[in-house]
Amino acid sequence: MSVIVKNKVNQQFTAFVKGSPEKISTLCLPESLPQDFNSTLNEYTQKGYRVIALASRVLEGTNFMQVQGFQREQVEGKLTFLGFLVMENKLKEATAGTIRTLNDCKIRTIMATGDNTLTAISVGR
Repeated sequence: MSVIVKNKVNQQFTAFVKGSPEKISTLCLPESLPQDFNSTLNEYTQKGYRVIALASRVLEGTNFMQVQGFQREQVEGKLTFLGFLVMENKLKEATAGTIRTLNDCKIRTIMATGDNTLTAISVGR
């Protein structure tokens, strides 16, 4: 997902992009990615945290009319990696008991998620 903002001081347009770290890393300039990108991502996801990557790109030499006509592909590339947004989703108090009851009743439970695989495994445990 991306958004384009205009700085009222210098009139410059900047695109800010968020998404899965795996996808955002392919859209970023390689030199903007820290060397520990993958190890940091793995550290957080193995602990069950949700991780979103953030990046940006200054859209130099553009005006309001040009920005209005941009296609997604024109904005979401050559990005500078900004960092990770790390969030913790704690299970509700009743969740474990509810799943136990469903299992006792022979009702198959599944988890559907768009999260990183390691995050999903940790939450599933």
